[in-house]
Amino acid sequence: MIIGVDLDDVLLDFFGTFCDFINEKNGTKYDRNSLTDFYLEKSWGWTKEAASQAITDFYASAKHVGAAPVKGAVEAVSTLSKGNTLHIITSKPDSLREITEKWVYKNYPGMFAGIHFMNQYHSKGEKRLKADVCKELGATILIEDSLEQAQSADAKGIRVLMLDAPWNQKDVRTSITRVKSWNEIVTLLS
Repeated sequence: MIIGVDLDDVLLDFFGTFCDFINEKNGTKYDRNSLTDFYLEKSWGWTKEAASQAITDFYASAKHVGAAPVKGAVEAVSTLSKGNTLHIITSKPDSLREITEKWVYKNYPGMFAGIHFMNQYHSKGEKRLKADVCKELGATILIEDSLEQAQSADAKGIRVLMLDAPWNQKDVRTSITRVKSWNEIVTLLS
């Protein structure tokens, strides 16, 4: 199988690390569970500009570079990479290619055939949809945490395994499979 895998909050603990970064910087007490929407401005009442600046600052920080993998992801991806072709398909901007590749090669050495940047946020580059890249790669499965991206992929006939997160709790199409852990993903794909 060819499988597309999101990066942030699927492989890399993005929002947990981001909350730590913001709390240290601003003396706040945000946590992952306070993110009830994928967009910070909707979850925390920030302006779109403030949210964008906070993410940009986080991208440039040592916290982002040193973020931990999502619990169970390294072992699961190692298992899935034997006999399948895995591609990271990330919404991150292409401007983060170098630090992203270093992070992936350090934490998931030799497990991915490629890393594809969608430029969805915080970028002026060409924006692409993960569903379109899945189609180009021949990926029939996408592992994702964004409800928006999951629905887009599902609408194009790609099987979606959506990792359960506070920001994706709205109702999903019955064809999208909500999963609680990487162990569950491995079981479903074995």
